[in-house]
Amino acid sequence: MTVARTALRLARHGLRLLPLVLVLALVVPGSGPRPTTIGLMKVQPAEAYDFADGVVWTLVLGEDAEGQTDFIQLLGINFRSGNAAAIGIPRDSWFELSPEEGEARINTAYEEGDAELAAGAVERLVGIAPDYVLVTDADGFLAMVDTMGDVEVDSELAFQAEDSDLQVHRGVNTFSAQEALDFAVTRTFARGDFQRSRNHQDLLLGLLEGLRARDDEPGFIERLGLDAVDGIDTGNLSPLDLYRLLNALTSVDPGKASGCIVLGSYATSPLGGDIVIPDFALAQRYADDVRTDARFDQDCPEGA
Repeated sequence: MTVARTALRLARHGLRLLPLVLVLALVVPGSGPRPTTIGLMKVQPAEAYDFADGVVWTLVLGEDAEGQTDFIQLLGINFRSGNAAAIGIPRDSWFELSPEEGEARINTAYEEGDAELAAGAVERLVGIAPDYVLVTDADGFLAMVDTMGDVEVDSELAFQAEDSDLQVHRGVNTFSAQEALDFAVTRTFARGDFQRSRNHQDLLLGLLEGLRARDDEPGFIERLGLDAVDGIDTGNLSPLDLYRLLNALTSVDPGKASGCIVLGSYATSPLGGDIVIPDFALAQRYADDVRTDARFDQDCPEGA
């Protein structure tokens, strides 16, 4: 019996919270079939935080078929207030991931190292150490949204999705699971991956709102959790860790959720190819703003 199943058996409430972890794991789909994989790892010692008194930080990563993470969001949740703050990091952000690894794109950190390398790189950029790292691939996302039903996403732009017939309208769109992925992977914007990261945050909010809207539907949450539980690897989490994290996640109020993107300047890497040199001062301004309460007190700069 897996750790996740043990946690569910110990508390039925834990089963009701499980899907919220999964819908946070939005991913960029890879080519070809892959097994549903959702990994959740603790990277901070339990005594380093108290969910009841502060903010829990989860680094959410979505892998493509090559193992690189094109979806990178640092999500903070305030257990008491219901506030949630997301800091989006463009996949091509280039900086020193660690003294040992040197400079590289942030989307290679998990592939080249592990959850701790990815978490450490994000801490170097933003100045907040994630408590958890959640990583998944496309199959888990598709399975979850298929079970949830259509998701409504408020898009700030109208565009034609890449390699798809999907026409996204400005304002509220209703997406199937595949359409939601088509929305997430599109990169042909004037603002490139900055806009793509914003789209990920809009999709995340739509999923959260959809889940909460159906929370009271008899049997819905249980079915959603059971559909995905076999694909979860809870890594080094104990049942208590999982239960505490799930309780923190379910406290999110969509009306109190907001996000900003780490902007930067485009350049060419020493290895060739386009990269983004991130604005460290802006990233750490975000951290100072949200670290203790998961609430942006200042507006994001234009484009973020």
